Amino acid sequence: MKQRSIFNTGLVVVFLFLGALQQTVIGQSFEGIIDLVITNEQIQEETKIEWHKKGNNHRLNIQSTTPGFTYTYVVLLKSGSGVMEMLTDVEGTKNVYTIPLEKIKVTDLPLPGAKQTISKEENTVSGFNCRLMDVNSNVGNVTYWLTDDVEISLNEFPSFLRTANYFKYLEVQQIKGVPVKIVSTDENYKPHFTQTITSITKEKINDSIFSIPSGYEPK
Repeated sequence: MKQRSIFNTGLVVVFLFLGALQQTVIGQSFEGIIDLVITNEQIQEETKIEWHKKGNNHRLNIQSTTPGFTYTYVVLLKSGSGVMEMLTDVEGTKNVYTIPLEKIKVTDLPLPGAKQTISKEENTVSGFNCRLMDVNSNVGNVTYWLTDDVEISLNEFPSFLRTANYFKYLEVQQIKGVPVKIVSTDENYKPHFTQTITSITKEKINDSIFSIPSGYEPK
């Protein structure tokens, strides 16, 4: 499968990451690894994220796959740095792109005209006990699988993983729990976005993984 630099593409998931990084992460307690899968059905894109978190330091190993192509890169967000660093390795050419957080624009508004329904039934997703919440709005529908069985809070997610609208609704409505799974559909209930936490592992993280390895050239 071919591999290209992400900067040669218009992948939606990349813009989601770049479009919401200037907010400061509030929570600092969790240390470990969170694995996520994000699917954009409209462009047949699947993104796998291995998120290493230690306090306000974050490293995300990201692999995005579309028909015929795979894109791999690393995002570093270090406490107090004020920048996002994106590392790419394309056929041996290693580059690091530094983006000041204040230059990144955010669009993160509540779902318009939303009405929610919370089910009393529990479902299991990725081994977590979850309660189901449906939110119907003027622009489509979102289903959340929420759990209280994790040692990480919603405000510990970097804002680029919160995904505009979906997490904002939980914050505005003060909904308790962490969304293990989010499925967004259009007005006809056709899925177009899915985000799933597949595992959460609490473990010690070596500080060195938040540094840029040797051999990467600034761009």
